[in-house]
Parts: sequence; structure tokens; C-alpha cells
Amino acid sequence: MLGPDGFLRSSKFSDISAIGVVSRFNPSAWKLDRSVVERLGGRAQGASFRDRAIVHSAVENDLSRSGSYRPEASEAYLSLLINLFADYQLDHTAFQGPYDERWDRTGRESPCWFDQVWVGPAANRRMAS
Repeated sequence: MLGPDGFLRSSKFSDISAIGVVSRFNPSAWKLDRSVVERLGGRAQGASFRDRAIVHSAVENDLSRSGSYRPEASEAYLSLLINLFADYQLDHTAFQGPYDERWDRTGRESPCWFDQVWVGPAANRRMAS
């Protein structure tokens, strides 16, 4: 369905309606990441790996104790890539979870480009983590 350059190729793959990738992420990780950057302050960009690791560990402990960050937390999301050449089009409206995303052609001619055409209402929290 996709060539090595990421472009959708000809209609010879008409028996595949879509490719779905299920992934997982920690929905509270954005709090940890934001707090690490805040604690590093103006030195966040130039901080050494060691300094970042020390701050990360301290912030993770603080937030875990307060319940703001849950290391064990896990949510799933679906990335759905639609094949516009499929003989039978998938009803992609059935796949609209809060963290999900859908990719489809952008209207350019062959080879087709894909862009994100739908994002679930809570996906910004996933993308921030």
C-alpha cells in the first residue's frame, strides 16, 4: 500500500481498506515533562544529560507522591491510515476514540500525500507526552 518514500501507491492494493496501529502512552506524562522543564528554568536547553536526569528523578518522585503523575498509567490510541484505493472503504467514523487519530490523502494527485485529518478531543494530552 505504501512505497518506501511513504507515498500511497497504485490500486494494486485494493484489498486493504486501512492500516491501523495501536499504541500506548502515559496520559499523565505531560505533567512530568512540563514540571522538569519548569524546574530547570532558563537552563533547560543547555542542561547536561546528568542534570536533566537528576531533576527528572526528583520531579518524578514529587509528582508520584502527590498523585499528579502515575508511572503505571497507560492508555491506548489508534492511528488509522485510510487506503483510498480499497475496493471496500472502511467506515472510519467508527474509530473515533478520545486519543485516536486518522490519516487520509490531502487532495494532491498521485503519489498521494497523507496528512492528519482527524484527531480525538483528548489527543493533545497524548501528543504533549
